[in-house]
Amino acid sequence: MSRGYNRIVIVGNLGFSPEMKNHGENVMARMRVAVNDFRDRCNWFTVKAFGKQAEVVSSYVKKGDRILVEGRIDFGEYVNKEGVKVITTDIVASNIVLLGGGAKEERANGGGKYGEEHYSGGASAPAQDDDIKVPF
Repeated sequence: MSRGYNRIVIVGNLGFSPEMKNHGENVMARMRVAVNDFRDRCNWFTVKAFGKQAEVVSSYVKKGDRILVEGRIDFGEYVNKEGVKVITTDIVASNIVLLGGGAKEERANGGGKYGEEHYSGGASAPAQDDDIKVPF
């Protein structure tokens, strides 16, 4: 049987700062990202990051920041307080990149130079501009 391909990439702004939750030994950061489509309609996505990535993202990313998220779509379900079954659609992040400039960028870089901050799964700290190699 052939395997499918489950990959999504979005660019948008955080609706609120990441919420940290503990799931046993693992930590999770939950974020809501607003993405405008070509008709200027706003679509909201729930993004989840786990482990070290969650810790790093919660330290550097705040409400209003523009981010790029790469990940996979994950479906879930639960029964709410009224006894109604609720279906959820989340993005489980494999890579998060802080985009933008100005004051927000300086805050994320600790006053450093303009650029992008990369948060990959398992990364313990943001990449430095000097570490990024361009192949051309």
